[in-house]
Amino acid sequence: MTPADIHAIRHRIKLPHKHPLHTTTQKELAELIQVSPQTIAAWETGRRKPSGTAKVLLQLLAAHPALAAEVGKWQNNGNA
Repeated sequence: MTPADIHAIRHRIKLPHKHPLHTTTQKELAELIQVSPQTIAAWETGRRKPSGTAKVLLQLLAAHPALAAEVGKWQNNGNA
């Protein structure tokens, strides 16, 4: 997974509580997958690569961006 892939995933994700034209920020993606915004920035600049659960979740979000809404619901209900 390249930095460009991660950047593209972030831009494809549409959060349900945001305007449809809103671009998901690094902070919002970080909250969604429960990593720090600095981690997202490091991935997007190529300083680090996602691994483990974060990598799998990013792959799922790449294939199914609408899953972001479901992940957000789980977190809001305290099930994450």
